Amino acid sequence: MRMHAEKDFDGRLFCEAATHLLDRLQPLTLPFHIIGDLSPAHTPGAEAVARRHRPHSHIRRLSITDAADAHFDLLYSPLALHWEEDPLAYLTKAHQMLAPGGLLLLNFWGGHTLAKLRQCLAEADFTLHGVVYPRILPMIRLEEATRLMGQTPFRLTVADRDDFILHYDSFHSLTRHLKRMGEGNALQGRATHPPAKGFWPHVKTLYKQHHHDKTSSPTKQEITVEAELITLTGWKEGPGLPQPLKRGSATHSLEAAVSSPGSSPQSP
Repeated sequence: MRMHAEKDFDGRLFCEAATHLLDRLQPLTLPFHIIGDLSPAHTPGAEAVARRHRPHSHIRRLSITDAADAHFDLLYSPLALHWEEDPLAYLTKAHQMLAPGGLLLLNFWGGHTLAKLRQCLAEADFTLHGVVYPRILPMIRLEEATRLMGQTPFRLTVADRDDFILHYDSFHSLTRHLKRMGEGNALQGRATHPPAKGFWPHVKTLYKQHHHDKTSSPTKQEITVEAELITLTGWKEGPGLPQPLKRGSATHSLEAAVSSPGSSPQSP
């Protein structure tokens, strides 16, 4: 997916992520009467997306730290998990807040997000400062997310990823957007002093040299960066929850079905 950095880009990017997440409700017939919105405080707008799918549901905005009884039929959390110091505790608390048979939907920026920019930042830091500072918030990889869900009581869990390409008018607009979103870094070990003179021009030069978008003109200032959006879904055990079939219980052979006449896709 390609998106261009424009006015109110932060809000549009969040709404795009929320829409991408909540569109997963479309094939589900469950009513989800009581819904919890776990969107970060600085990113409003997901509720309007949720109401398009469940217009008659009661939707409550809340934080994962709020004391809540286990009564939510659905919890959704766009672009929040990568901010958590203890993602496993976040997932466990979300499970406690769900009613039996409830569904959790969440997504967050994955570990491959801004990977090329991180490389250039590290190289520039080492060249100019002799040490590498964590300048962008670390993010969870898909393998780690799968492992985390496996440590929770959630059932029928699914973890998948989607790749985005974000276009910025200039390198300056990219760094300005990162600061606005707060992705600069909030962990120990970050640089507490301004970078050396020429640091950002050096990062820009490295990025252009190693990762310039070959589809754009070399004279243009446009910068493209990659973003990975990881989505996790999980159900709380409860009456009516679909159960996976036991291993070896299939009554038909997949090999026979694939090799049987007429099994190949037909052109319309």
